[in-house]
Amino acid sequence: MMATSAKDACLARRERRAEAATGWPEWVLWLKHLLGLDRAIAYTVLARGVQILGSTGTVLLILRFLSPVEQGYYYTLPAWSLFRQFLSWASRS
Repeated sequence: MMATSAKDACLARRERRAEAATGWPEWVLWLKHLLGLDRAIAYTVLARGVQILGSTGTVLLILRFLSPVEQGYYYTLPAWSLFRQFLSWASRS
């Protein structure tokens, strides 16, 4: 039992040294530990943020540069395509 806890303590110290060597401020490391973030979760959150910004930008550009008639075509064609695919799925079952 004692060997396991000593081994865990050694691993914990090694992790703390590795995090300290990253150069991140202490509050960032604390927040990372508090929220339980690892690299995969951080990349996923970053990707979602980029998606939100991109989709918002796309909508704003459509509103700014397309006339109402062109906006109708822009939104109608994908809707028809989705409706067609839905009918295809419905006919299979």
